[in-house]
Amino acid sequence: MASKQTTHQAIEAYHRVAKEDRPLYERWIGNISMASLLGDMKDAADGFLHNASFILKFEKPELSERRVQDHQQDLFDAIIDPYYAVQFYRYAIEGVPYFVSRPNKSWSEGWTDREGAELQYLDFGAQIDAFVAYNEFFGSPAESGAKPGRAFSLVVILNTLAARANLDLFRLTGEDGVLSIHDIALLAQMQETSVRNYAGPRSQDRLETEKDGRATRVRCSVAEPWLKRRRGYKETRLPQSEAAKVAMTEILRDFFA
Repeated sequence: MASKQTTHQAIEAYHRVAKEDRPLYERWIGNISMASLLGDMKDAADGFLHNASFILKFEKPELSERRVQDHQQDLFDAIIDPYYAVQFYRYAIEGVPYFVSRPNKSWSEGWTDREGAELQYLDFGAQIDAFVAYNEFFGSPAESGAKPGRAFSLVVILNTLAARANLDLFRLTGEDGVLSIHDIALLAQMQETSVRNYAGPRSQDRLETEKDGRATRVRCSVAEPWLKRRRGYKETRLPQSEAAKVAMTEILRDFFA
């Protein structure tokens, strides 16, 4: 089982996007389709692989050119598998918690709650860790002269997933947590400045906020009805069976609460 502490640290690190990276990060908010996500991942992977030969020679000077090519193929095989990114996209953006649901005959024919062993043996923590580690492949050593090429769409997916998890925990348990303005923007697929405008006193559909020190927070009980009135928000398809509800609640508490 993945370390819960390690997972929390990884998620917190991704929430903090450097100021110089914000434009690249924010352009994906409200603009991520499955195709664009996979395209961004491919671009980042291509940028990494472009420098793979230098990286391998730098780290393993004893390798022959043929062995360098073999290692390049190993790296390529490791970073092009989009499985976790696709699954987390389905939850973060489409509101389908794949970890407690499985598709019927096809993705377009709806979802059914997982049961029994399907719920018992799911290692969600390992999947989160794998997803976070995935994007770390897209950096390059400074000595190569190449700028690291992060797939910022993945960062948006992870942050949206965490925001949705907090809101869904409220929907499952009634325990009223809080979301940040940025969380609301991610869930509504809006720019953060637009959400802040809705929090202003003159807004016709005002988003009620409260202060937590210098930070502005929104109660989940306030955020949920407001989000339902936003065109870009997709409400999570919560499971129907008690077993799946319990499993989902435990996962969200373990890794996001």
